[in-house]
Amino acid sequence: MGKRIFNQIAIVDKQELFRAGIKNILELDESIQIIQECNSLDELHLFDENNFPNIILIELGTAPLTTLQSIADTLQINPKLKFLVLTDITDSFYVLESI
Repeated sequence: MGKRIFNQIAIVDKQELFRAGIKNILELDESIQIIQECNSLDELHLFDENNFPNIILIELGTAPLTTLQSIADTLQINPKLKFLVLTDITDSFYVLESI
């Protein structure tokens, strides 16, 4: 029997090396499939039915307000998407806004 995919994930981060490392770790779990990798949400192909993620792993980056607004805009289009936000920012404002 083939592996069962439960989570189709898109990784959004400007650092290609980081994306590759996260992909390698996540793909150790047979229920996870990385279907897209890109630098920004603008590059993500959310309307490609063959590569549609149910989870987007994203880093806030150097422009956290812009990223948070992009997440909000994306959720307006598809409210069923789930985001996992990564950041090294410790400012509680950004942490609370990403929830």
